[in-house]
Parts: sequence; structure tokens; C-alpha cells
Amino acid sequence: MSVSNRTDKSEMSEGMGPDLPLKANTDEILVDHYVLHLNVDFDRSLFRSKVYIFATPVRPIATDNRGPNVAAVILDCKDIHVDSVEEIVLDSCFYVNDDPEANFRPFPDSFAQDVTKMPHLTTLDYVVDDWCVRISMNGNPTRYPRAICINYQSSPGGASVSWKRDQDGRVCCFTPGAWLNNRTLFPCQEPPVALATWEAHVRVPPGAVAVMSSDEEPEMHEDGCQLYRCRSRMKLPMSTFALAIGYWSVFDLDTGAGGSLARRTPRANDGPESTSGRDGYLYPRDGVDASDVRCRIVASPSVLDRASKELSAYVRKSLKAATGLLGPYPFRRLDLVILPRSFDCLGLASPNVTFLSQSLMAGDGSMLVHVGHELSHAWFGLLIGARDWTEEWLSEGFSTYLEDQIHAKAMQWSETEAEEWTRLRTFLRHRTLMTEMDNTDQDLQTLRPNGKRTETEGTEAVVTNGMNPNKAFTQVHYLKGFFLLKHLSDSVGTEQFVLFLKQFIIRHHGQLIRSQALLVYSQEPFQAFNVFFVFSYI
Repeated sequence: MSVSNRTDKSEMSEGMGPDLPLKANTDEILVDHYVLHLNVDFDRSLFRSKVYIFATPVRPIATDNRGPNVAAVILDCKDIHVDSVEEIVLDSCFYVNDDPEANFRPFPDSFAQDVTKMPHLTTLDYVVDDWCVRISMNGNPTRYPRAICINYQSSPGGASVSWKRDQDGRVCCFTPGAWLNNRTLFPCQEPPVALATWEAHVRVPPGAVAVMSSDEEPEMHEDGCQLYRCRSRMKLPMSTFALAIGYWSVFDLDTGAGGSLARRTPRANDGPESTSGRDGYLYPRDGVDASDVRCRIVASPSVLDRASKELSAYVRKSLKAATGLLGPYPFRRLDLVILPRSFDCLGLASPNVTFLSQSLMAGDGSMLVHVGHELSHAWFGLLIGARDWTEEWLSEGFSTYLEDQIHAKAMQWSETEAEEWTRLRTFLRHRTLMTEMDNTDQDLQTLRPNGKRTETEGTEAVVTNGMNPNKAFTQVHYLKGFFLLKHLSDSVGTEQFVLFLKQFIIRHHGQLIRSQALLVYSQEPFQAFNVFFVFSYI
């Protein structure tokens, strides 16, 4: 590509403050599918990569008195070096009714292999800003490029990937759930409304393993290095993409012995049948029974034995308890990755894979309650997501409430024991919340936006306080959300409230929601308890 096609400039203003910009123009064009080729370079702490992006315009190109506006695909990214951007020639058979202006057909299983063989039609113009890359047609600014190949390289300082040493002193890397999600790993559309499927080819050194949030088992190929290929048919925001690479071992809870991350013979219910949510999610038809969820523990060899002894039995019990409370598990697999000591969260849930801190292995089971918290995110956070990221209480508040319910059932406590446990933890949470309310800015205490522009749809949107460093140290959304749900639970009784949550999941599965959805749905069962008064204070 000639240098004249590339432009770099700084767009972030000094006065932007703590809000995280979202530049992707999801109100004009939406990405349907990503094909990632990631080559890990542990020596330089970066990925040499390319990403194929397939997008569909949402509306016709806007016009004004000067004529049509420039048609551009704007992708969120940060701290990546783009080498080239090209348009791909696709056969008409990839589109509905063989019409290149129509939507894409479902992508075939062989697509990831076929796309690399397709000719590249033309070099595209692109501009790399501080927070995005803008791509447009060279010489034809009134047509959106539909199929794009971006060759790029990540930066060692990119916040989307942590490069660390594991408990055995060997190099590893993982996506830590950064405040800017995955935009330093690959260019993508960040807003939650940008639901897409993806495929990934991850090349790792011999002996290393790659764990990803795909809903299909990875295939492993060897050609000097190891190549992991996997695919996700579930349409989700790209912020849910998770990846971890390291020289780790695997323990399979199904067999009680060492396991593998390579694809195995599928179960009877692992077939292609799936159903679609109203906002485009795909998930296993009717979910998966707890006993049919494949569970594995992935950890450094020196940690794996301790992790398997402490987690194996509890994870199965916790999974059974969670599905008993909330319904069938939304995913087919649960890979638990024990990350290095540097991992600064107790847990991080993604589709089919959950990252855990080694702090959970306290030796006496006292920290295992947090496993239930991460499991409940499969329903609240993934199966049902927040349309606006500032309303994170819709996942964290629900999971904080449910972790006690799941833990009590997993431990098979009596009703009295469960009540004493909940009462103690509620007291401690209240003390923590009161302290935070006294020492936290008011902007960080609001559970749902009120009169501020926090929409995460369209061009030039922001995530309010998305870059506020104080936000990482607050639990307000966890705790205020918990106490709201605890109040409703106490109003009607725990058993009745859990039944309400199960019905709420059935009604809203596969949707991106706002707080109002809970308000509207709770009107009838909670009409005698002045739920409107409660919601006015969140």
C-alpha cells in the first residue's frame, strides 16, 4: 500500500475528561462477522495480526445541500499500528438473493479458510485517530466497503492484553477486561448494540495453549507452531471476546484427569440447533443441562493440582445450583482459567470461559462464593446484557444478589444456615456501601443515567466515567444493585423473587436492556410494594 493512503492524527481533546469515547458509527453500518488471525509474539509482547470484517449498512448514506456524505466505516481502536486496509472481492453467493447490496448469508464453516484465498480488490483510504480508524472507498466515497481486510500490529503497551509471568515463571498473556475492552487487540465496533459473530486463528509457540470464549471447541493444527482455530456462532458485543495464552495444563472435570483444549466428539446436544433472541443473540436451543456442560480447569502445572482439588466438586455443585435457580445454562462449555497473581480481579466471566484469581483457592473454601458470582453472569451480563454500559448494575447487582443463593444451595445448607450467612454478608455489604457513599463522587453512585448523554449507540457517543481511575476501586454498582434486589426479595419472599428472576430471564433472554425493563416487568408482581418509589432512587 502506498503511504499516501494512510493518515495519522490526534483527535482526543485535552478536555475530554473521564468519559470514554465510542467512535464506531453503528447507526450507519454494523459489522456482522469478524475473522481474526492473531500471531502471538511473546518476545515483543504484541500480536502481528490481520482482521477480516464483514459489515452491512443500516441506512442509506445521508445527504445534505452539498450532496451525499462520505461513506465510511469507523471502528474503535487504540494503540495499534495499521499497515494496510483492503477491500475483499466476495462472490455474490455470500449475499441474500445473490445481491451484493443485500445482507450476508450465514457464514459457512469453511469461510475462515476460504476468505484468505479471495482476491483483494482495492486499497482503501484510512485515517488512524487516537480512538478509531476511519475507512472509506478510494475514489468512490458514496459506497460503504462491505468486506475489509486490515493488516495491523498491536502495541506492547495496549491495555486490552496483559503480558505477564505465570506462577511457574513462564510467559503468558490474557485479556484482563480492561476499561477499553478489546480495542487495542483488534479494531472493532465497541458499543453493545454492535452484535457480531467471529472466528479466530491464533498461532502460538509449541507447548503453549490458547483458551478463547468461542462456543465451539477449538481445533488445533501443528505446522512448526500450534494454530488454534475456533468459532463463535453466538452474536454478542465484541467486548465479551476473551483470550488467554500460556504454557498451562488442563484438568477435565468430566474425567477427573488431565485433559485437552482440542475439539472432541460433540455431545448429543452439541449440534448446530440454536435459537435467536430478539436482538440477535444465538444460544443453544433450550440451554444446556448442568450435567452436560463440559467443565475444565486451566492453570500453571504447579497450581493445577491444588486448583482441581479445591474447585472440582464445588464447581459442579455450584453449576447445578445456578441452573436450578435460573434455568438451563446458556453455554455448552465452562473453562476456568487460573490466572497469574497479577490478575487484579477475583473473576471475569465471558462466554464459555471464566478467568479466576488464584486468591479463590484459600484452602478452606471461604472464597468459593465468588465462583457463583461469575456463573450468574452467564445469565445476567451475557445472555441478558446492558444496552448502556453505565448501567452495569444490571449485571453486577444481579450477580452479587445471586452469589449468596447459589453458594447456599451448593453447600446444601439448611434454611437457617443460609439465612445466617446472608444476614452476615448483607451487614458487611451495608458497611462497605455506606463508606463508599461518603467517599465517592456523586457521578459514580448513580445506577442509571438521569439527564446525561450516556447512550452507547451511534457516532461520537461516550461511556460516562469510562476512563475515571476512581471507578475501578468502587463497588457502588454491585452494592446498590444488591440492596435494590434484596429489598424486592424481602418484599415478596426469596422463593417468589427467584421465580420472578427466572421468568424475567425467559422474557428478556437474548436482549440488551436498560433499567426501565426491570421497572416495567416488575409492575405487576411488585405493585403493592411501591416499586416506582424504589426505582426513583437508583
